[in-house]
Amino acid sequence: METSVPVPSPEQRTHEIERGYILRYLAVAGFKPVTPKTLLYHLRDVRYPCTAATLAFHLKYMQEKSWVDLEYKEVEVGETPEILSVKITAAGVDLLDRRRAGQPGVSF
Repeated sequence: METSVPVPSPEQRTHEIERGYILRYLAVAGFKPVTPKTLLYHLRDVRYPCTAATLAFHLKYMQEKSWVDLEYKEVEVGETPEILSVKITAAGVDLLDRRRAGQPGVSF
């Protein structure tokens, strides 16, 4: 009995690549915050330009996965929150290092 592995669409694959570039950039920055505008420039430089809305989607997705922390501008009730900065988390570094759940990330 064969089990088929779902193949991501070209759009899904592009999103995955964009998120990979974002995480790698944030890892190079260390645990220091980076602005969304800086990430947009970086994605453009690596030939994966995206819109601010697409970037915001990626960042919120990665926040839900606990790979990044987002800092928001304070807004009035009913206004859309604006992302001021983003930084990688330890979980994001673990993902980049391909560490399995439960692995400490330290060798003795």
